[in-house]
Amino acid sequence: MKTKLLLPILLLLSGCSDVVSDEYATYELAQQDRLFDRGWLPDILPSSTSQIEVNNDLDINTSEGSFVINEPQLSEFIANLMPTSSKGEYHFTEDDKTWAFKVEGNSIITYTLNKAKD
Repeated sequence: MKTKLLLPILLLLSGCSDVVSDEYATYELAQQDRLFDRGWLPDILPSSTSQIEVNNDLDINTSEGSFVINEPQLSEFIANLMPTSSKGEYHFTEDDKTWAFKVEGNSIITYTLNKAKD
């Protein structure tokens, strides 16, 4: 009898995730939605940034996603970052937030954000 009750409860709890996913075709659309003001991405991305995809986990205060920056703006963006020991990987820290950026092929940048809890 206990097993029959436990399974539905576990299924219910595992489905309670607060991940909010958004896509923005342009930097301007992300800016209008206050993506940068809310701190999910730093406001150091050039205005030519496109194809922005974000997955914000509100439960654990993290984010991951990707976006596209073409040259020469890609080099300018990378100049704002701190290189790591891994090729094509960079960090950027602002206040209590640290982003890890990885430059992939075709000017695609993937990122993860670890943000201290409020």
